Amino acid sequence: PSGGGHGGGKAPGKAAAKGAGATKPSGTEQAPASGGAGRGALPTLLSQGGVTVQGRLVRAGGVPTYELLLTNGTGTPLDGLMLQTNRSSFGVAPANVVLPVAPIPSGGSQRVSVPMTVDAAKLAPGPAMPKLELAMKTNQAGVLYFTDDVPLGALLQDDGAIEGAAFLSMWRSLPPEQASKLPLAVSDIEAAKAALTAANLFVLAHRPVPGTPQQALYLTGRVQGVSAQLLLEIRLVPGAPGLDVSFKSERSDLASMAFAAVAAALA
Repeated sequence: PSGGGHGGGKAPGKAAAKGAGATKPSGTEQAPASGGAGRGALPTLLSQGGVTVQGRLVRAGGVPTYELLLTNGTGTPLDGLMLQTNRSSFGVAPANVVLPVAPIPSGGSQRVSVPMTVDAAKLAPGPAMPKLELAMKTNQAGVLYFTDDVPLGALLQDDGAIEGAAFLSMWRSLPPEQASKLPLAVSDIEAAKAALTAANLFVLAHRPVPGTPQQALYLTGRVQGVSAQLLLEIRLVPGAPGLDVSFKSERSDLASMAFAAVAAALA
């Protein structure tokens, strides 16, 4: 593929088909995609009326999951906690609106993992947007509203790999690619491939770019809820800053979120 200076709009070479059907190694532990619970403190999503909600949407156990930390700064215990979402580009909604938490005492905190689903009734029309509007209900503090951005990594399916031949056919049939230059450096390509695969961005092929010092990776993923297959090419010079990333999909509006997912996986 080309784009952003790759030159000519050519389809991937035959090497892109050699890694057909890339899958995760058996028994490999999957890291949460796009910022799992282990990647630093949870960002604050809400601080109102003495209630603080910190959280991040990750992929865990094959489903999008909200990792939440709830802190009660009011003068009374909090109970009856429920979580709901408005319509959004990906239809993300709690599998169960009732949060499985015991009453939180005044001054106390509690962590909770909330499995999410993709609900067709919650899908909003129009171009894909990461914004998600949420509401948390408590018996004591009423209903509290907040927003978050859905990282595409939380929606990348575990079974998102395709055959190399299918990748080539799709790449050639889709409109011209979109391109981005990511301000990252990769010194260990094998480690980068493992990180991408752990984030459900499956590497189908890796080959040198003839006549250049660059290496090319061809990868793919499937987005839950919108039935979109992502096709990506990464060109890089090992150890040098700057990754040239090209993107194609039947959902071209996912480009910026796909670039962010690559950056998060390699950060």
